[in-house]
Formats: sequence, C-alpha cells, structure tokens
Amino acid sequence: MRSYLKFILQELKPHRRLIFVCMLLATLGAVVDLAGPVTMGRGFDLANEHATPLLYGGAILLWFALHTVGDLIRTWVANSGGLGVGNLVSTSFVAKAAARIIDKPLEFHYGQKIQELMERVGNFRWSLDAFLNAGLFDLVPSLLALFGILIYLFVMNWTIGLTILTGLVVYIVFSGRMTVYSLETRRAWNKADGSFINVIHDAIRNILLVKSTTNESAIARRVTKKRREVMSAVEQDIRISKTMLNGQNLIAALSMAGTLTLCVHGLANDRLTIGQTSTLIAFTFTIFGYLRAVQWQFRTYLRSIADWQAIMPELEKPGEDLKTGRKIDLMGEVEFRDVHFRYTDDRPVLEGIDFRVPAGTRVAVVGESGEGKTTLVDLLGRYLMPQAGQVLVDGQDVQGLNLLSLRSQMAYVPQDLTLFHESLQDNIRFGRPKASDKEVLTAAKRAGLTDLIKKLPDGLDTQVGERGLKLSGGERQRVAIARAFLREPQILILDEPTAHLDSKTEAAIHLSLGKLMAGRTVFVIAHRLKTVADADLILVLHQGRVVETGTHAQLAARPDSVYVSLLRAQGLA
Repeated sequence: MRSYLKFILQELKPHRRLIFVCMLLATLGAVVDLAGPVTMGRGFDLANEHATPLLYGGAILLWFALHTVGDLIRTWVANSGGLGVGNLVSTSFVAKAAARIIDKPLEFHYGQKIQELMERVGNFRWSLDAFLNAGLFDLVPSLLALFGILIYLFVMNWTIGLTILTGLVVYIVFSGRMTVYSLETRRAWNKADGSFINVIHDAIRNILLVKSTTNESAIARRVTKKRREVMSAVEQDIRISKTMLNGQNLIAALSMAGTLTLCVHGLANDRLTIGQTSTLIAFTFTIFGYLRAVQWQFRTYLRSIADWQAIMPELEKPGEDLKTGRKIDLMGEVEFRDVHFRYTDDRPVLEGIDFRVPAGTRVAVVGESGEGKTTLVDLLGRYLMPQAGQVLVDGQDVQGLNLLSLRSQMAYVPQDLTLFHESLQDNIRFGRPKASDKEVLTAAKRAGLTDLIKKLPDGLDTQVGERGLKLSGGERQRVAIARAFLREPQILILDEPTAHLDSKTEAAIHLSLGKLMAGRTVFVIAHRLKTVADADLILVLHQGRVVETGTHAQLAARPDSVYVSLLRAQGLA
C-alpha cells in the first residue's frame, strides 16, 4: 500500500497546482453546502420568533440556493480537475507500462502471456481513472464535512451526536469487513477475466490453425467455459456488493430513526427549537450521504490497489539496461568460450560451447530441432545471458558492451516474420527509423521488391494488412531482408529464412541474401542442409554441444559423423 501511495503522489506531482486549486474549491463547495442547513435552521427560528411565515419560505430557498452553489462548485471541480487529471495519469501509466514491458528481456516475453498482462494493465488503468475521478477532489472535502457535522451535532446535542457517531462507527466497521471480501472477489474476477481474454486472443492469433482443424466449436466451448468462470466471479462480487449495500442501508436507517426520535423528543420538551431540529434532521440525512461518498471513494481506492498488485510483480522485474556499457565499432569477429546456458535448472540447453570465427566468416549452425541453435544466436545478441562462460565480439565480452551499440550493428532475419499493420515503406524503415525515403527505396530494390512495389496500388505507401497478411511468405521475407540492408550490419543472423518457401521463391530469395551476406559475419541457422554447402564453417550441435566443425566437404567426408547422418535423413547423402 505504501508503494502504491508513493506511485500516486509521484504521478500527481506534475499536476499539483491544479490539484491544490481544485481541492480548495471543493472544500469551499462543501462549506457552502454545510452552511445551508444551519442558515435554514436560523431562518426558521427567526420566522417563529417574529411570526413571519414568509421567512420559512425564504429560509428554505436560501438553503436550496446554498446547496445548489455547493453542488455546482463540486461538479465543476470534478469535471475540470478530476476527469482531466484522472485521464492524464491513467493514460500516462499505460504508456509507461507498455514501455517497461517492451524493455524486458526475451526470457520475460517467452515465459509470459503478454495479452493477459496487458489486459490487467487495462483493468488498472480504468480503476485508477475511477479512483482519481471520484476520490481525488472529493475525499478531503467529504472527510472535512463529516467531522464538521459531527462537531456541530455534539455542540447542539451530545446525545444526538453520540447516536450518529455510534451509527458511523458500526457503518465503517461493517463496510471494512465487507471490503476485505470485495477485494478477494475482485482478485478472482481479475484472474478469471485475464484467462477469458487470453483464450480469445490465442484463438484469433492462431485463426488459420483453428479453421484448418475445424476447431471452431472447440474454441467456442473453451470461450464459454472461461466466460462462465468470469460470470461466477462477477456474481460473487455482486453478492458481496448487495450484502454491503443492504447492511449499510440498514445501519443508516436505524441511526437516522434513532436521531429523528431524539430530535422530536427534544422539540416536544422545548430542549430544541424548530430551527435547531430542522438543522439536526438535515445533517442526519446529509452525514450518511457524505459517509457513503467516502466509503465509495475508499472502495475505488482499494480496488485500484488490487489491480495494481495484479500487475506490479511483472512490471517490476528488471528490464534490459540499454544505456550503460562500452560502445563498440564492430568488425565482426565472434568467439564463444565454454558457454553454458539453461532456461531452468533441470533443462540444460547449451554446454561447453567453444568456437571462434574471424570477421567476414559465413557460419552455419545445424542440428536437430531443440538442440539450441536459436539460443546460440540469441546469446550473441545478448537477448539471453549465459550462466557460465563468455560470448565475445572483437575480443570484448558482450556483457560489458552497450546494448544499443551492439545491436545497432547487427541484423536479424527470422524464420517467422510478421509485419506491422502499416505501409510497406514504414515496415522497411523499421530497420532504421531515421532512414530517408531514398534509402528505403534503395534497400527495397536490393531486396528484390521492385516488382512488388510496381504491382501494389499505392506502391511503398500500400498498407500490408495485419501481420502483413496481404503479402506472400516470400514477399514478407524480402521485407525482412530490406530491413537488414537498411541497417548495414556487421553481423547478420539468418534464422532459416527460406524454410517455408517454394523452390522457385527460395532460389530468388537466396540471390538477395547473397548480396546481403557479402563482406559480413553471418550466422545461418539451417534445417535444410542443402542451403549451407557454401558456408565457411559449419557448427554441428548435438545434445547441447558443438560436436563437429568444418566445411561441408570436410564433414561430408566423415561417413560416421553426425553431419552425415543429418544429410542422410534429408536424402542428401
């Protein structure tokens, strides 16, 4: 709770002047509102003393006018201050949370359901917005009004004051107990809702798999099951809310009934004037209204805490340090020294990896699925960190290098490429955002995209569709190659870039890749071994170790080698 309050204060700091002015105005509105019953009571007494019935009407009108002015002030403050500050702070938080998630290392993203996490971030945004809108400018004035009314009641009649105070204490204790249950149901609701949204997101993201396996009805059943879990949590929350509201209404009704009885008794025995009685009755009804407002504000505060607690353990995990470390001008020499890596303690992936390649070397990394080929190149870009050993570029340990400096001189062409739902030009420029239009066009031509650009209705400005689905697999790969050309990298990583392409398209892509690889250190992750015959060095991974190294000719000449067994499995030997 302390960290949450610290967060709130920090986020509100830029708006402190507006908040101070609005709180002053909100307090003024509460004072004006409280002045109404007192003024009305005094008017009634004057009307009674001077036998002037018109004063009764004047007193009521004055009370109504003061109440209206107070209400207008509070409404203006809520609309001008609360809504503005609430939206500014909540949207600012979402932007910061997204930035923190993006800054997390790949290990975080590989182990997370990111859509579910973003859904929880969205839940907190709305609960934070509700808390700031409802409670920021109303809470302090409401509390001041509560204490002011209590003091007035005790001064006027201590018995009535004690009756109201007793009712307030019972009301607060009951509400506190019920709020604890409400927070538990809120957490259950958050969990169920996150799972519900994640099932839908997974189905949409894998829509081709769903349709090709005719599993629409199975997905519908999953969604229905998760929806029932959400509705069960919602119904539990509603039951708690109803029980709380009914209990609060009963406590308030009993307290007001006791107060009204004492007021009538005091008036009948001439211990209270008609004006005092009317003021006490008005305050009796008003005080529980203020208490409900405070209780609602406190509840929105607690709910925002529950939503905060649902996301902060993930957001507070350390992100990548992109600022510190030595900057480097890469030549392209790469060395692994006794590198060990495992995702979990019982799952070793790479063990004792040792090799060194000079700058400009074309390296192929081969092996069966699950041998750690992608992990090896992820270590090179410091997307993952080894548990032991060193990864060096140009003789320097990558752990001591500036990440932005290192990665800005590398390019990565993945196997499964998705594009942003933006123009073709924007997708290529993502490789180097500050590139000029001329540089983007040059990169596109070098990647073999000239014919595609001519065919598209708006050329480079054509929208490629969500995840680039308006383009073919080969066209998407050419976009990735164009990005790499735009980066002008010293180290190039190709993760089976032609794995899903037909032979004709693969041959065309290889021509573009040949231009891209010229003069650079290249790591090619390959399953189809016919694509690595011209590599300067082949690393054969088996059971997490480099068991063989050499050229294609050298390795193919060893009939009992792991490499030859891989060739045989593909009908190449």
